[in-house]
Amino acid sequence: MTISDKAPAPVANPAPVAIVTRASELKFNPIQWLWPNRIARGKLTLLAGAPGAGKSALAATIMAAITTGGAFPCGEGHAPHGSALMISPHADPDVLLPRLNGGC
Repeated sequence: MTISDKAPAPVANPAPVAIVTRASELKFNPIQWLWPNRIARGKLTLLAGAPGAGKSALAATIMAAITTGGAFPCGEGHAPHGSALMISPHADPDVLLPRLNGGC
């Protein structure tokens, strides 16, 4: 057996290294608001709360406002007309569809 027939020795992975950046070195773009001071355009928004708290109803109301250019809840102006995608694997269409049509 020659040296070239032997399997290569395992290479140890180096330990992870933290990359530290000062906040003063970061650059940011001003926030573009979909719903001013509530939902930022192009950012992740989560609705969280207890079961039955109205999360789905609020999401449907916001989506209805966006897709029709209608009013936001709480009398906070009108939504810019646009498209929306709702992923709701456990939603009941009998409840969800009337909400999207503007009725709760």
